Amino acid sequence: MLNVSNIIINMSDTTNLDDLPSLHYLNLSNNSISHVENLANLPKLETLNLAGNKLTEVAGLQGIAERQSLKTVHVSQNYIEDGEEYMAFWEKALPDVQCLYLHQNPCSRTLKNYRRRMVSSLKSLRWLDDRPVWEIERVGAEAWAIGGKEA
Repeated sequence: MLNVSNIIINMSDTTNLDDLPSLHYLNLSNNSISHVENLANLPKLETLNLAGNKLTEVAGLQGIAERQSLKTVHVSQNYIEDGEEYMAFWEKALPDVQCLYLHQNPCSRTLKNYRRRMVSSLKSLRWLDDRPVWEIERVGAEAWAIGGKEA
């Protein structure tokens, strides 16, 4: 068994990761990955970088939900177009995620109130895309989620 805590891998899918139970950080950026799976056997995984791959649908991200230990996820610079499904996925898959990089996907340009919606729905979120989530922003986003702009 390979005992590593950080690894960078070049591959086109996420199979054959079973022998890495001590892994904390997995960088799979800039590969040709279109579907994430087989993360269940990585109990210590906290950071997953999938930036710059070929993810086109939220269904391709479902394997992320297998790994509730994830605190940081990079999915920027992919090809995801369904913004509403993309937004809903994170609250269901990783409700306790702390750091997300989701920008630079085609859907990012068309999502209305994207940041407010993400901050109000993910209570543990501390960083989103290119900046931190401050407590005052969280209070405002949660008020907005309850009562709209007037709140």
